Amino acid sequence: MSTVWPREEVKPPKNAYPPWLAAQLRGENVAVPQSVIDKYYPKIEPSRPSPPPKIHGDHGEVPAKYVPPPIVVQQRPKILVKFKVLSVSDRPIFGFSIRANDEDLTTDAKGEAQIIVYQGHDFTWSTGRESGWSIPVGAKRRLRMVGMVPIAQTFPIGASTTILIFPESGEYKFNGQNYAQTITYATS
Repeated sequence: MSTVWPREEVKPPKNAYPPWLAAQLRGENVAVPQSVIDKYYPKIEPSRPSPPPKIHGDHGEVPAKYVPPPIVVQQRPKILVKFKVLSVSDRPIFGFSIRANDEDLTTDAKGEAQIIVYQGHDFTWSTGRESGWSIPVGAKRRLRMVGMVPIAQTFPIGASTTILIFPESGEYKFNGQNYAQTITYATS
């Protein structure tokens, strides 16, 4: 609360403001000099052009990668390779598993399985020790095939052929020739 009575009005000292400003403070319509306008006017500097916006996935100019011309490859025909699995008594072994060119084959009731491969390519196949069923001569029920010789072979295939396999003895017949799988026993 003010202790001075009557209240004093604080007036600005004379000649404290330039005359044009003092005239504006009194509410008179006085022209403002151009120099003052230039001095207090906000300066807008010319803006530089902004870079174009980036597009997601656009990597600009990417150097081209050399791609050799396409190679003309001779297409080889596909041929049929048939397996026929027989027991020692020439009875078909059905449900026998053969792994041929990364495919799992299973023989049917006639002991046959087939696969289609490219001519001239290496053909890889293998069998296991316990697989399939057979009906012995004179028996009325099937017999589980166990303790057979595992066979694994790789050879080129030139024409359609049938491979006869005798897994109990480790023999197979290919292109009219008989082959025997060597038996290796693990030392105990």
